[in-house]
Amino acid sequence: MIQMHQSRRARGRQDGRTRSNVNALDARAELFYVRWKRAMDILWRETAERRRTALSVAETARAARRLKALRRIVRRALTEYHRVLTRA
Repeated sequence: MIQMHQSRRARGRQDGRTRSNVNALDARAELFYVRWKRAMDILWRETAERRRTALSVAETARAARRLKALRRIVRRALTEYHRVLTRA
């Protein structure tokens, strides 16, 4: 009979996760945080640029579509980051 200290099973934390699993979750959370932060930086620059410059009607419409797409990217990145944090 195998004694408890002889078991090859990795000893995890109280919630059943091993250290390598926790490190992987931390790495994923960090990746999603960086992705969200980068998207926010781009959105901020685009917004500031749009306010600073006087654009023609066609350029204004294109800039509005670009900002809408960037907002969607930011929302998705934040959702992914939140999902990883709540699973951790």
